[in-house]
Amino acid sequence: MKDLVVLGGNRLHAGFSLRKKELGIDRVIVVDWNKRPDYEGDVTICCDIKDAEAIWNRPEICWDNVWCVYTSADAAVASQAWLHKKMGLQIPDKNALVRAQVKGESSLCWEKAGILHKYSRVLNGPEEFDRYDGRNYIWKPNCSSGSRNITILGGNEVTFANVEKAWKLAAEASSDHKVIVEEFCEGTEYTVEMLGDGMGNVGVYGISKKYHTPYNTKNKIAVKLHYCPNDISNPQLEKLASFGQQCYRALGLSSSFGHLEVIVKPDNTLVPVEMGARSSGFIASHLVDLLHKKTSYLSDYAGVLRGEAVKDGITFDGNTSSMYYFYDVRPGTGQQMKTIMDFLPDGIVSYAHDRNGLSNGRHFSPIEADHERYGYEILGGKREVLTIETVAEAEQKWNDAVICPKQNRIGEKRDDDKGTDD
Repeated sequence: MKDLVVLGGNRLHAGFSLRKKELGIDRVIVVDWNKRPDYEGDVTICCDIKDAEAIWNRPEICWDNVWCVYTSADAAVASQAWLHKKMGLQIPDKNALVRAQVKGESSLCWEKAGILHKYSRVLNGPEEFDRYDGRNYIWKPNCSSGSRNITILGGNEVTFANVEKAWKLAAEASSDHKVIVEEFCEGTEYTVEMLGDGMGNVGVYGISKKYHTPYNTKNKIAVKLHYCPNDISNPQLEKLASFGQQCYRALGLSSSFGHLEVIVKPDNTLVPVEMGARSSGFIASHLVDLLHKKTSYLSDYAGVLRGEAVKDGITFDGNTSSMYYFYDVRPGTGQQMKTIMDFLPDGIVSYAHDRNGLSNGRHFSPIEADHERYGYEILGGKREVLTIETVAEAEQKWNDAVICPKQNRIGEKRDDDKGTDD
């Protein structure tokens, strides 16, 4: 028996059930604080994912059969490490996990390493902010996830009243009630998916270019993560990979996943946004593996926990591309059921999807947070076939077919690649 324990019943974990046979998994055991989470796996255990000892003592789990514990929730990374230690496996340093989870701690490490490249400070109260210089700043919870309670202020908007409001909003979503304020950096945003072993190697398993919805101007919600796209040159991939390794090592991580968000400014300066000592749902189950012929991200992670080494640097071959495509619906009312697959060319495959949010007669509004997205497709294809131009064209045709033409088009589709540090 080979079990995978997943902490958190996020619907984006469903990919593990789809790949059970390939990965040699007999059962997926989902632990969640809800009795009926969005993703239930083969066995569902109602338990707080932050309470590692309670999870360890659940009779439904035979720990001799557990292959590894997986989570995409920052709040459960400490539980994951505790459980792996009880299993006799290698784990990251606990202080490194804190540095990865708390944004202010990450920024301090990157500042000391000389790779922060931006203003970043943690504030205990709005009165501590002293940068009324007309520049743009972003207020974020110091310890949270999910692109929640973020405020961007610039120019004349940076008044004490607005700063106080932004601080209170961010503090509400931060588990330590602190707020991090940073220079608002504009540019192209990328993610770097990494796995480090216990010997100092940091493998870079995937690099994605990130796109945001144009229909919400208050917050930047990701709607496409394009892995190994053909519009990123190999030298740029190498540069991003090296920077990702520097950020990973600066936090002191090892024997851990690493998910880095990074901005490339117009002057080509690389600016780290944040890093999690984890992966995320379909990234770990499908999107990274589609870039590889001979390796599996989750299998390599299980190997690292048992003392195995990973290849240092880029591990993917660069011939294949994948995309985490979230349906970005133009505001209006749906008139017929279609999917973007009806408009994409042959050679682009959907390996998993959720289309339950697409329905006739539904009014679609701009999404305000990650969990409000209407559905997804997990796409894969050759690098020269799965291009952003092809997807953007299909998306435009899909929106035109699905949304009633008489509806007011709030913000036409944007094809650029501007990202922000969300």
